[in-house]
Amino acid sequence: MDFQSLVAGFGLGGISSYAFFIGLQVTIQIAAKASHPAMLFALSAAVRIGVLLTVGYFVAKMSLESGVGFIVAFLLMRQVAIYWGVPRFRDLKGV
Repeated sequence: MDFQSLVAGFGLGGISSYAFFIGLQVTIQIAAKASHPAMLFALSAAVRIGVLLTVGYFVAKMSLESGVGFIVAFLLMRQVAIYWGVPRFRDLKGV
């Protein structure tokens, strides 16, 4: 197992995933004030998914280990985004 490729894939996956979820956050903030939010969400999703898949494709072409690292980093960043982005019941006042 090539740990250097695994770490490289993990790093690139972390950076790509961070950009993906920051883009989602910015889109949500802009769409809240937009007159046509559905079009904005569709365009944003197309761009974010396209960039993430393109980077993932080239990372996976490097080696199997780098592809696995990329996927693991995306899944971890997804969990972080869910944890930080969803209010917990204990944080809600009056519940």
